[in-house]
Amino acid sequence: MSITRRKEALVRLSIITSVFTGIGSIIASNIHEDYWNKTIFRVQTVDFNMLSHTLPTKLSYVIIKQNQEEIQRTLDSNYSLFGLIVTDATGKNIISYSGKNSSRPISWKAALNPEELKNHPYDVLLDPPPIFPQGVYANPRATERTATKFINKGRIIGRVYYIRIPKRTFKDDIIKWINNPFSTSGWIESYTVTIIAIVVTIILITLEHTLAREREQQLQENNRRLQIDLAEKIKGRELQQAQIDSQRSQFEQEVKHLHNEIGILNQSIAQLQSQSQNKLLELQNKLKDTQFQSQQNLNQQEEYKNRIQLLTRQLIEQKGNQSEELRQQINQAESELRSSRLREENYQQLVSNLQQQISQKDDQEQELQNQVINLQNSVDKYQKQIEESKNESERLTMIIEQYKEEVNKHDLNSFEQKIYKVLSNNFPNYTIEIQFDVEMANKEGSKFTDFILVTNRRFCVVIEAKSYTGIIKSTGTDRNSKWICETKEGKEVEILSSWGDNPYQQVKTYCDAIRRNRNLKISKRHKVFMKDTKVYGIIVFPSDSRIDRTVLDIDLYYRVITISDLVATINQLTRLS
Repeated sequence: MSITRRKEALVRLSIITSVFTGIGSIIASNIHEDYWNKTIFRVQTVDFNMLSHTLPTKLSYVIIKQNQEEIQRTLDSNYSLFGLIVTDATGKNIISYSGKNSSRPISWKAALNPEELKNHPYDVLLDPPPIFPQGVYANPRATERTATKFINKGRIIGRVYYIRIPKRTFKDDIIKWINNPFSTSGWIESYTVTIIAIVVTIILITLEHTLAREREQQLQENNRRLQIDLAEKIKGRELQQAQIDSQRSQFEQEVKHLHNEIGILNQSIAQLQSQSQNKLLELQNKLKDTQFQSQQNLNQQEEYKNRIQLLTRQLIEQKGNQSEELRQQINQAESELRSSRLREENYQQLVSNLQQQISQKDDQEQELQNQVINLQNSVDKYQKQIEESKNESERLTMIIEQYKEEVNKHDLNSFEQKIYKVLSNNFPNYTIEIQFDVEMANKEGSKFTDFILVTNRRFCVVIEAKSYTGIIKSTGTDRNSKWICETKEGKEVEILSSWGDNPYQQVKTYCDAIRRNRNLKISKRHKVFMKDTKVYGIIVFPSDSRIDRTVLDIDLYYRVITISDLVATINQLTRLS
């Protein structure tokens, strides 16, 4: 066990050292860049700007007097912090330069090359000496000189070049700092102070990490159990949702198929109506004509009957040859009557057939209409099932999102950590439960509280942390309306709640769940849920917030406070219980 701890300590030390080296390198690099690209550059810009107003006059006068020693002394007056080079009028022949006789190495030595020298700014030296500056820098940050509108008259006798010292590499600066970390040089002091501050900070962080390690391990264990439980619930809900979505997809396919069938039937009905319209009219006309002919045939039958009766009476009355003639007429009339009756049977059969055809067309159309109605009823039924499955899927999605939101609450946020610190420091003998599910036995959805404080009596407090800073107030009634936070900038931000429309409804939901579930064990040390257990709810905001009257006096069992009043409020509720 000790070997493992040593290894862990070495790993932490290695990590801290790596972090220290990385952070220190980044900060030192920033100091290096800031020093060379800003401080040194601007200082030299100011120096060059001042020298442009004075140095050409002095050097021109000394050159006219041919005082070489004074020229060198003038150039060396900058202590070689930057380069000054005097050349002839063409700029190709160097007369003198700063630090010429010094034993110290010259960092800008490359500028002594006439080809390189052309890349640097210069002023001309005149006889008589110039009075006005020839070029100036607009400000310390300027990278290029601007020519002035002044004109100096005289013969050009030389040039003076201004050479910036080249930027040292970060590596050279670090080597210089390592060789003399307590030098009074400004940039070295900045390196030293920064590194010391980082070391102190890392030591403090390490100490804080050590003190918080046990709390973190406890939180991690709680979160591990919580994540396992939530992962199982999420998996189950997602499987249930997938089944519902699959069923809904089948319903939608069936509805699509039914719509296609309805379309085909409507098309068939339209086609049948279009085709049968003329046919029906023809059948109706034919039926009417047949009925008319049948009626005429009946009238003829009646005439034949009357004639036969008349001839029969005449036959009885007549004798001889006339009787034979009457019998022939009677036979002929009876024959015609039989023919008429046959025609009548044909007419009746034809009428029946025509009526049957008309009825069949009506029945066929009605049957198609009934099929359309039945299919539409099926569509309505499936649509209702689709809507129900959609609502159920949305409900499951909301539950899954709540589960996932709780899964993501791995560690306490900064405000919750403050509350935990207040509770643990002021109530060391009480049990503090973090992110506890008060609906463990409920399959409909979990409800995770931020904190539950359990005393050794029949008393517990549900604490909900809301890290909104500003004026906390209600948009209407304190219990049923949404709550908002009015910030210092005057912006109104809605205060979100996991359950219900506002934090009061959220905390009340948690407390009601505890009151319903009397067998729920919050901690190993306490069985608090007896019949006379007092369950209170507290909503805590940051100390900078102000609680408006609209939400302050909300309920006997619920309090809305800032974190500065948390201890006093819990003590008050303890006395009331």
